[in-house]
Amino acid sequence: MHKKLSVLLFVGVAIFLSACSGAKDFEAAEYISNSGTARVGEETRIELEDGAAIVVPSNAINEPVSITVERSPEKANSLPPLGDDVVQLGDFYNFEITEGEILGPVDLVLPFDEALIPDKQGILVFGYPTEDGWEYIPVEAQDDKVTLYTAQVGDPLIAWHFVDINNPENLTVCDQKIPLSVTQNGDTFLVTGKLDARSRNLLEFLGGANPKPAANVRVHIKINQRDIQEQGQYIVETDENGVFSLEINSLRGLREGWNWVFVNADCESLFEEFAYHSEGYAEFKYEPEKKVEETQEEIVETVVEETIPEGAVLLPDFTGKTLEEATDWLEENGFGYTWIDGTSTYDIGTVYGQAPESGEYKVPHRTIVVLHKTSNKLSHPYGCDISELTDEEKSVCGKHIFEVSCSTIMDSGCSCGISAYGER
Repeated sequence: MHKKLSVLLFVGVAIFLSACSGAKDFEAAEYISNSGTARVGEETRIELEDGAAIVVPSNAINEPVSITVERSPEKANSLPPLGDDVVQLGDFYNFEITEGEILGPVDLVLPFDEALIPDKQGILVFGYPTEDGWEYIPVEAQDDKVTLYTAQVGDPLIAWHFVDINNPENLTVCDQKIPLSVTQNGDTFLVTGKLDARSRNLLEFLGGANPKPAANVRVHIKINQRDIQEQGQYIVETDENGVFSLEINSLRGLREGWNWVFVNADCESLFEEFAYHSEGYAEFKYEPEKKVEETQEEIVETVVEETIPEGAVLLPDFTGKTLEEATDWLEENGFGYTWIDGTSTYDIGTVYGQAPESGEYKVPHRTIVVLHKTSNKLSHPYGCDISELTDEEKSVCGKHIFEVSCSTIMDSGCSCGISAYGER
């Protein structure tokens, strides 16, 4: 990431069409700039007066980082030519790291002029230059801006790409963001993700068609390593529903304290220059149990106040809610989401789990919530319907297998003991 952001990042906005018509001419705005310093433990936003900005999360740096943001820089002329089929929609921007390194994903906020969009069907895309020209990744806009949360940034621009698809139902097209769920089991963590084909931008373009699941797609996984290279990464394949998982332990880079996992994958192409690069990022904390010698001294618990990120929203508990109720709330509050079908004691179509968990503060536009939806209801697996089960045990009946042993007691009928002995 720091290799990408330590050089100049040019950001522009353009339209890519099979033919250009009906759009007014673009006129570049005057040069303006703003500089600032991102500090460790703080979320930093460095913004221009037109809304262009870079947002550096608190966990993306381990030292102060100086950044300059420029509109209409002179060096924008060094970008590859856009070509006759491209209509520019906004100014070029330069995000330059002048001191320090950025280690993790950041937000790039890119404004554009919707009035410049011609009356042509197409897809809003994020384009970046290569040795052979430009390549494009579909994105979604909110009002007149696009926000990119990314760890792989070159010299991007926003474009509108004309596409003609005859059989959209046969496509495997993945959303740019890969939602990740991390669950702990002792000294190991299970990372689960899903390549999702539910991008609103794509579905609207495809006329509501639901592209086929991203089955048998190779997913590259890095643990606590910033640069995505062949060496040192793990490769897994998605199942028939686009779901993948990997168990993380000390042999796979797990370390005490904060850990992070970065994944990426590529699905099918919509057009020749289409490079749909999907990414996922998650953090989790590992605190191994330590033996503490007992003393007679009084132990005073220290409560560390956790800083709530700017713009974060408290996630509610969706357990027991219908999938529609959960997704309606997430859409209204600006969160991305996906779901994974599973088995539980809840009614079919009801949510029985989520990640991130309820009670956590998360920033909407950079968080995707994974909902575990009941597709197969267990009525009474291995005695899970008996009254002695606690509410907590009932809630995981679809995840754990319970063993019930009973013995006859005089005048008391049957006494049962319950123990969970494995994952379902």
